[in-house]
Amino acid sequence: MRKIYFIYTIFLIAFCILAVSANEKYSFDQWSTDNGLPHNSVRRIVQTPDGYLWVTTFDGLARFDGVRFTVFNSINTKEITDNRFFDAFVEDDGTLWASMLNGSVVRYKDGKFKSFDIRKLGDKASNTIFKKDKKGNLLFISGTAADNQTYYLKNNELVLAPKEYQNKKYNWLFVNEKTFWEFKTNEVTEHIDGKITKYPHSHIETFNIRNRNNYFVDKKGFLWLGDRSNLYKFSQGKIENYPLPSKLTEKITEKDFVRISPNLEDKKGNIWVELKINRNSSIYRFKNGEVDFSDENLVFGAEDNASFFAFEDKEGFIWLGSVQGIFRLRKNLIQTLSAEQGLVDRQIYPIFERKNGEILLGSFRNLDIYKDGKFTQESKKQDYKSFAEDKKGRLWLGSSGITIKKGVRTKQLVVYENGIEKDLSHLVDKNLYNVWAIKSDKEDNIWLGTNVGIHKVREDKIVRRYTKKDGLLSDDISFIHESRNGVFWFGTAQGIAKLENDEITTYTTEDGLAGNRIRTIYEDSDGTIWIGTYGNGLSRFKDGQFFNYSTKDGLYHNGVFQIFEDDNKNFWIGGNQGIYRVARKELNLYAEGKIARVNSFGYGKEDGMKHAEVNGGKQPAGIKASDGRLWFPTMDGVAIIDPNNIEYNENVPTALIEDVTIEREKAEMQDGVTVGVGKDDVEIHYTAPSFIKPKQIRFKYKLEGFNEDWIEAGTRRTAYYSYLPPGDYTFCLLVANSDGIWNEQETTLNIKVLAPFYRTNWFFASMILAILATAFLLYRYRVNLLKKRNAEQMAFSQQLISLQEDERKRIAAGLHDSLGQHLIIIKNWATLALGIMDKKSPAREQVSEISDTSLQALEEVREIINDLRPHQIETVGLTDTIKTMIEQVESASGINFDLEYDKIDHLFNKEDEVTFYRIIQEYVNNIVKHSEAENAFVSIRNGSNTIKVKISDDGKGFNLEDSKLKKNGFGLTGIEERLKMLGGEQTIKSELGKGTEIDIFIELK
Repeated sequence: MRKIYFIYTIFLIAFCILAVSANEKYSFDQWSTDNGLPHNSVRRIVQTPDGYLWVTTFDGLARFDGVRFTVFNSINTKEITDNRFFDAFVEDDGTLWASMLNGSVVRYKDGKFKSFDIRKLGDKASNTIFKKDKKGNLLFISGTAADNQTYYLKNNELVLAPKEYQNKKYNWLFVNEKTFWEFKTNEVTEHIDGKITKYPHSHIETFNIRNRNNYFVDKKGFLWLGDRSNLYKFSQGKIENYPLPSKLTEKITEKDFVRISPNLEDKKGNIWVELKINRNSSIYRFKNGEVDFSDENLVFGAEDNASFFAFEDKEGFIWLGSVQGIFRLRKNLIQTLSAEQGLVDRQIYPIFERKNGEILLGSFRNLDIYKDGKFTQESKKQDYKSFAEDKKGRLWLGSSGITIKKGVRTKQLVVYENGIEKDLSHLVDKNLYNVWAIKSDKEDNIWLGTNVGIHKVREDKIVRRYTKKDGLLSDDISFIHESRNGVFWFGTAQGIAKLENDEITTYTTEDGLAGNRIRTIYEDSDGTIWIGTYGNGLSRFKDGQFFNYSTKDGLYHNGVFQIFEDDNKNFWIGGNQGIYRVARKELNLYAEGKIARVNSFGYGKEDGMKHAEVNGGKQPAGIKASDGRLWFPTMDGVAIIDPNNIEYNENVPTALIEDVTIEREKAEMQDGVTVGVGKDDVEIHYTAPSFIKPKQIRFKYKLEGFNEDWIEAGTRRTAYYSYLPPGDYTFCLLVANSDGIWNEQETTLNIKVLAPFYRTNWFFASMILAILATAFLLYRYRVNLLKKRNAEQMAFSQQLISLQEDERKRIAAGLHDSLGQHLIIIKNWATLALGIMDKKSPAREQVSEISDTSLQALEEVREIINDLRPHQIETVGLTDTIKTMIEQVESASGINFDLEYDKIDHLFNKEDEVTFYRIIQEYVNNIVKHSEAENAFVSIRNGSNTIKVKISDDGKGFNLEDSKLKKNGFGLTGIEERLKMLGGEQTIKSELGKGTEIDIFIELK
């Protein structure tokens, strides 16, 4: 039996993509255990508001987002007690109910399951189904159609429903509070606001009203039923009979088991009906009293009474549940012409539309001609590779020089004129095997792209050849394009070549080209050249520069075999993975850096293609036909798409975070996620339920607090974080549908990463306090140490300066007591000698000189003594001593000193007076020695408990950062030490060429 079912399934897959409607083409997609469904026996399909499809099977409850199934069963969900699921129902608030064959039901709400065991309430615990009562409350009906019990949910528990719902003799169906239907033997009864209408029917038993898949009430409240050959509508007191078309019933015999089961009313008001003949089921659509779509090839191998049921999702897809899995019915966007429509060879390469409307399709062995919806053939055992038509209407065909028998080869180049063939194979090289491309230019020349170079033909004669010797990168020419300005572009296997003014310029990847294996060349309305490569993406050549695009930039895939442009300036591109669309505007904006990536949208088998691999490498490898439709050659016929009839997807799904794993263990997501101490490897699994090209849905996310920039995840549905520092984060997720429209509403998840004790706030606080305390102690120790060192240094400096002063005193006393006294004696002796000597004595002049010299020496000694020990401080005071010193310096140096002062006598003790005097004396001496000044200024002011001194000059100045200055000091070190002894501070300002200014501030003790 399983073998028979398998044969039926193969039969279905082989033929169900052919629709028999004259107006619309449909295909079916199937999901079974091969695709992740836990079991092929499907009993119900429902959809929750978040977009998920829920499928009840005999091996678990499956949740489907369009890409993957998530299965809930007794192994991974403790609330599930039986894996054999039966019915399902979704309430208006999104609550999901599912029943199991053992009678129990589960509720899924807010991400959690809760079980309810009907077996504890009665003995009719099996096959529970869900219905609404007249007030819209949910009823749980457990048992069989003839013997059942009904329950309510009250206070979160199941209880028996009122007696009116415990009738075991009939089935019923509520439409609303005022309307319901009863199904009795040979009778259907309608109750509307207390009014009863009976519909007697002699074949009522054939309706099989016990099977809920065989009847339903539409949006207007009308009841639909079916029997062996008719569809019935019960409404307004009458029965309307709609017999099936004879093409659906002509093969039925009296012995056959036949059942017509209306299943569903879709959003457009169409009625979807199952026709079951023995074990084979097919589906048709009933619209405006007629069958407007049917597919007898949708076959299910099943038990005699098994049937499918139909369901419409919120995106408008029709789903079928069966014992062979689930099926989705979808309208084809792409028309395919293949062997079933009359093609001789399925593998098509060049396609060309003639001026007379004929479309030529070339293959390895045949030429097919398509016109007026029919194929005719010109079988010449040729390997057709290229087509063209010249201005005279002559058809040019390029082929391969294949030996078909000894001494006989196929014709490599032929021309058809008025149906007469002319062989021009003699024009090409005898070693030529392939004419890859043929192009008729504006001047009616024919250009041939071959594997031995380019041939230019005029009046059926070769007039020019171009090969590698002329500058081509390769002699193997696959594509020829003539631009509007008369420049020729040639695609080769080694790059692209440009022919302008009979000069060839070549470009390769070294010049910026995306790839060297060229498939196509296209020129847009702006004159920009677009180059398609075999597997390296797309290149734009504009203003002498290349810009490249690949999948990392947003292309659907890197194969660019054809480029067609529709009326909305979208590029349509074919490659090994199907056809895709990308806006030219976006490509340019991306090249200009104005957008982050381009959006491209793929089309393949799910859109009606029989084979997703599009062929290229021949010219022309596809056409934009005169009616605007695009023809792509494929490995199984030709794929035709009409850009003007493409329905763009405006449904934007909602991004959902399904679960979070921490070190591969699923985490609780109640009010966010908490990551424990020492836990790493966080994975966030997310999705966006949608069934419109779900594999092309894109995501981007960011983790606020960790990375503020959006991460483009593409179609990936997991975010990975190998390590997160402790803290609070918010995971933000956005989704875009298959047409690149983003949902602006972010889905968020709070994540809290716990810190170890040594990284908690209290630990940090205590550590900070400990560090601050330690730092304070170290600071106090350091301060005390510096104070001690400073005191020691001050004491040393004071001792050193005191020793200097003592030494000065000693030297001064020695000079006064010895040298000074001796000079006085010499002076006195000389004076005495002059007094007693004869005025005419020749020695008188020498003695007079001795007297003068000794007097001068005595004055100099007195000055030295005064410098060494300013004894005037004790006699005339500090103020006058400083004044006298400055006057003497002015007189001796020639520098004009301007002195302003206040009386400062007796403000210092004796030692400090000498120290202060030395400070002023040292700075004044520095001016004389180093400044080269003409004017100087000294100001000494007595403030309130302060002494302020300003000393300045207009000399040459100096650089304060000069290392020599720091080393030599100009006496500055000694001055600083003396200032420290007085508790003073100084500020020095000086620039080269701008003089020097010193400010001294001393606070009196």
